[in-house]
Amino acid sequence: MITGKVSAFWFGTTPRVLVCDPDMMKKILSNKFGHFQNPPFNPHINQASIT
Repeated sequence: MITGKVSAFWFGTTPRVLVCDPDMMKKILSNKFGHFQNPPFNPHINQASIT
């Protein structure tokens, strides 16, 4: 994986994007126009954090 302000990697068969630029993060997290989606909920993650 090559790292920088924006990097991409694979999580199994799903591509993921890693953003380390604060200004770009603000734009993504504001999500005013619905261009960015949250990843689907994984109930196994919630269960793992409880135990």
